Amino acid sequence: MKKHALLIVSLLLITHLVLPGRCPGAQARWTVMVYMAGENNLAQSLEADLEEMKSAGSTDDVNVVVQADVGFSGQFSFADGYTHRFMVRQGWLEDYPLGYNADMASPNELAAFISWAVSAFPAEHYMLVLWDHGLGWIGGQENGTGAENGMSAPVRGILEDAGSHSFMSLSELNQALAAAGTRFDVIEFDACLMGMWEVAHAVKDWSSFLTFSQATEPASGDPYGLILSDIISHPWMDGRAVAEKIVDDYLGFYQNSGVMDLSVTKSAVDTASLQELTERINRLAGLMNGSFEDMKDKLVDIRQAVQAFPELPGSIDLGDFLARLIEAGAGGEILAEASALEEFLYDSVVIKHGFHNAEYVSVLAGSSDLSGSHGLSIFMPLGRELVQGELDQYAQVQAVQEAPDWLEFVQKFSGETGLIPDEEAAEGGFLLGVYWSSIPPGSFVADLDLYVIEPSGVYSPWTGHSTPNGYFSLDSVVSGLGLEYYAARPVVRKGIYIPVINYRLSGTFNSWWHDQVMAYFYYVPQYGSQEVYQEGPRFMSLLNPAPDDWDDQVLERLSRNYYSDWWIPASIQKALSRASIEARRCFWERIKSIKGRQSAGQAFKSYGMIP
Repeated sequence: MKKHALLIVSLLLITHLVLPGRCPGAQARWTVMVYMAGENNLAQSLEADLEEMKSAGSTDDVNVVVQADVGFSGQFSFADGYTHRFMVRQGWLEDYPLGYNADMASPNELAAFISWAVSAFPAEHYMLVLWDHGLGWIGGQENGTGAENGMSAPVRGILEDAGSHSFMSLSELNQALAAAGTRFDVIEFDACLMGMWEVAHAVKDWSSFLTFSQATEPASGDPYGLILSDIISHPWMDGRAVAEKIVDDYLGFYQNSGVMDLSVTKSAVDTASLQELTERINRLAGLMNGSFEDMKDKLVDIRQAVQAFPELPGSIDLGDFLARLIEAGAGGEILAEASALEEFLYDSVVIKHGFHNAEYVSVLAGSSDLSGSHGLSIFMPLGRELVQGELDQYAQVQAVQEAPDWLEFVQKFSGETGLIPDEEAAEGGFLLGVYWSSIPPGSFVADLDLYVIEPSGVYSPWTGHSTPNGYFSLDSVVSGLGLEYYAARPVVRKGIYIPVINYRLSGTFNSWWHDQVMAYFYYVPQYGSQEVYQEGPRFMSLLNPAPDDWDDQVLERLSRNYYSDWWIPASIQKALSRASIEARRCFWERIKSIKGRQSAGQAFKSYGMIP
């Protein structure tokens, strides 16, 4: 009897090593694969999302497997420079380190993860989550190289690996999916701005349903605890049901969240109809090309009013564009084709969509009005929104190659609008930055965060690299440098641009009073300019931190530089003072919300509350 028992134990151990988590031949209902490229300024968000996944775990019916990479970023238990694969258990992670630092933007790496997951965790249904930054159709820079001093190149991709200075393009994503050879029931993009026709068409052959966001996503991204718990509770759901549940859970989370109030979108599309959608878009574009001279003024008016997503200049809502085109009295064949396309979009392509507007929809509150979002975006840029070579890059996108009349229309429209004087446009090309050193040197590492108030919102390197009007360097926590900067696009939206420097200590909170930082702010009028305007040094500390019970009076004082851990350089303080009290209040409440979440996460890590 003992011999048989030993034999059984030995077989179980061998099975565990060969096929972790399941017996040979066993097949779950679902395997959910989450590919997390976190070696960038989203490293802290990656840790938080893993905690959410652990709250749900895996079951006999649902496998949750992850490939995660944070490099040496942050204070995480697996920030050892290696990339890790995890089987997510309830309350813990079964760790399978790869033993090397993977380039998460490599198509080969993504394909290898998918193949491993399918082999080790077979299931009836497969779902792939692509977790990272996103920039819509632009989706990366093939063979991209990073700038010097650890800063990333100024284009982020579908998947960004700052350690390798690389980004994955749409064509490389298609290449990875083709190499893996698995057709998914659902591909979910937990990334910004991916809800576009151009993106959907690129991956349509590899998934039955897609879910994504037309707008930017908060750093918290998907509510994994909710989504995975729903799949675990209802493992018999098919791909369509899971896709619709993702939309419901995502929107419900942000509608009911007490932590943050931000404008968000989420939608699901059926890929079976995407080829016909492309053909219909091309037909409509051909008709508009034929009548372009007669209707160009009307098209400009429509484009100015349509729902847009300014973090990706040129991205607009397709459904809203069609509705406005119909309402504007487009005649004859154009009206018929636009009406048929609108009906097809909602009947056959977008199976579920929704949005949530923040309570304070304000440019200084950092949340846009997304009421015109209907589930799928398309690229229709004004001429002033384009950067050099962008249309050439757009012409290489698969969907655009299959819709040549649409490309011709975009070229005509952007060329025409580039000649129209725009009272809202201004010359950009300037650089804002902050660098610092600790005084006195010691064991406590100072961290300053650069925030920039744009006419369209409030942005910072740790919330994302791209903004509607410029690009950030890497967050200093990721780059390891006492430096952060903001580079404006050559042409920007006219308005007030205000840098705000916030002091935050990267250390235990019970030692905050020991440290001071010597900070310098600089402004360069144009790229490559020999002129540099510098302010500082400015001594900053946490001796007078902002209180927890912020009210309108405190917010007003903050905007006048009352607290020492906030610094608005004197040369531009008066710009903020010209803003209305309501605008200042919205801005500082937005900063308060961001800082509160940031501080909470730091406190948890400092006291070991996050393993």
